[in-house]
Amino acid sequence: MIRSRHIFLPVLFLGISMSLIVGATARNVAPVFPVSKDGQGAQRVFVLDGSPVQDVGNLWVHAPNWGLIGSMPTANYPFSNAPSAQWPGGTAIEYLFVAGLWVGGIVNGVPSVSTAAYQWEFRPSSDPRDIVYESAFGNAGGNRVPSANADDDMDGMTNEDAQDGYDNDADGQIDEDYAAISDQMLSRIFRDDDPAQIYPDHRPLHLAVREESYQFSHFDYDDFVGFTFWITNDGDQTIENAYVSMFADGDVGNRNSPNYWNDDAAAYQADIPVDLGAQGVQTYDFAYWYDVDGDAGQAPGYCGIVILDHSTDPTGATAPVSVGAVTYASFAGNATYEDGGDPTNDFERYELLSSQTIEGNSTVPSDLRTVIAVGPFAAIEPGETISFSCALVVTPRDDFTNVQRAAQAYNGLWFDLDNNPNTGVYGKEHQEHWYLPNNNPVPV
Repeated sequence: MIRSRHIFLPVLFLGISMSLIVGATARNVAPVFPVSKDGQGAQRVFVLDGSPVQDVGNLWVHAPNWGLIGSMPTANYPFSNAPSAQWPGGTAIEYLFVAGLWVGGIVNGVPSVSTAAYQWEFRPSSDPRDIVYESAFGNAGGNRVPSANADDDMDGMTNEDAQDGYDNDADGQIDEDYAAISDQMLSRIFRDDDPAQIYPDHRPLHLAVREESYQFSHFDYDDFVGFTFWITNDGDQTIENAYVSMFADGDVGNRNSPNYWNDDAAAYQADIPVDLGAQGVQTYDFAYWYDVDGDAGQAPGYCGIVILDHSTDPTGATAPVSVGAVTYASFAGNATYEDGGDPTNDFERYELLSSQTIEGNSTVPSDLRTVIAVGPFAAIEPGETISFSCALVVTPRDDFTNVQRAAQAYNGLWFDLDNNPNTGVYGKEHQEHWYLPNNNPVPV
């Protein structure tokens, strides 16, 4: 399916504070858009109109341009009427209040965690190009393997000009050679070092992040949205003992029902087996939440984050040896951090991410948040990039089929590009992520 929309228009505001929108008790507080601390901060190009929505599948998800996922229903933001994580899409049944990227590490002995939710420490720049771009498999400039035209601009390289509005390969053309993936792909870039510093107690890690998200319309593979983040140390200091994670406030129920978020539970399922064909069986970790009583059948699913991939090091010296979660925790919105509630500062957030503890399941109905983390990455040097891939999935209760399908889609297809039948697996040595299994893409 080729979409006709390409660019989401920006909405400009000065630095935006999330300090008033924390916890269930503040969900209906009107948002505040203060100027920067000195009144002179540059405008951020937040796309706040609710338009960046993954909506070609059965799960509709709002995903704008600062690492946030979800629309914060009832919070009265300009985007709060957009689907947050609706399943089925087009209904009022939501599975998420908000989720977001967290990246933590230590610089010069001091821990810091940059977050997309609740605090908006990840932000687009003031450049009007830093919006959200939409594409789909087969779109012009987005040819990918196995297309004979995968090198769109015929410069000897493929996918070197990410879809972000910039001339990344300095050839005078913009977004002319990237991989257009799935039936709907959204692309955006953002940073964690906004000079306005709305959060003066936070020390940025000086990260530049490129994010892509993907959705399929195929009826067997339309209950998830995939995400890949490329996280670059854009500063001049080494980030030590880094962790990458997803935070989620998973509220399940009819968004028009009062206090629908107060009867949820959270759980963790490790080592879900997935048959990847010639690549064998691999296992994946899934942190999820659900409505305890299912809202009388209205909300029958589990919703959560499955870890699909991240940078690794076979020696274990610089990164984990294998893919998987090292930390899982859930915490209550009405408790202090010491009593199992939200972490409230960078020291507590980093302590949580680096605990390398998998907590037990939380079955008592409550308003819960969840964090699932990977790492540690021993040192992210200046200029170095690590990657992290996951999927937001909704699957029927006690049935992890849709988690398995997200992993199969991420595994994608393997191709023989070196014409050597002795390399790779069964003569196929090149992996293209985010293709449906047994799919036969038509070269364009």
